[in-house]
Amino acid sequence: MKKNKFLYVISLILLVLLSSCSSAYETFNFNDVPDDHWAKVDIEFAVRRDLIRFTTRKEFFPDKYFTREEAARALSMLSGVGTGHIGYGYDNVLNYNNAMPFLELSVGTGVVRAPQDKTLDRDDYITREQMAVMMMNCAGYLNKGPQGAWMIRLDFEDLEDISDWAFESVAFCYLKEIILPKDGNIFDPKGLVTRAEAAHLLHRFSIVFL
Repeated sequence: MKKNKFLYVISLILLVLLSSCSSAYETFNFNDVPDDHWAKVDIEFAVRRDLIRFTTRKEFFPDKYFTREEAARALSMLSGVGTGHIGYGYDNVLNYNNAMPFLELSVGTGVVRAPQDKTLDRDDYITREQMAVMMMNCAGYLNKGPQGAWMIRLDFEDLEDISDWAFESVAFCYLKEIILPKDGNIFDPKGLVTRAEAAHLLHRFSIVFL
């Protein structure tokens, strides 16, 4: 009897361990992210690490724009700021848009801050230059931000479109090859970041800094 109970417990433990391992390496076959999608690897990276949530098992919505609270949550989780703050009534699968605690947390740590963002509307879509600012702030939080006097020469065709408050961050993210220009050497600072692009940028950030 005791032997059977022992074997049952061992079997249960193994089952839990195997289940955990399988979820960590689960392949997500979203209908809107085909195998030849340019950001498929990045999207799987972001989803497996719970940086970007998905609404269903079948859809990721890669072309939907990334919101400020999604960016706050993703960077908080990626940098480890949010590790101990997962349980604020946040659904682990659905309702990926509900991330106010992470927004508040990231503001408190300085990851999210931009001079023009007086209201910090959580539903605002994030531009490429705003994402650059957040990523440099996140690198700073990790003590891997720019040190001392530094700057590189930027020669983007739309250089004048980059806001003064974002210029250093854009240069830093370009130097670290996290955010690269688009075709035609255009940085597109006011262009909105999609969920697919956000996954790509988060993956690049992880490769460079983590």
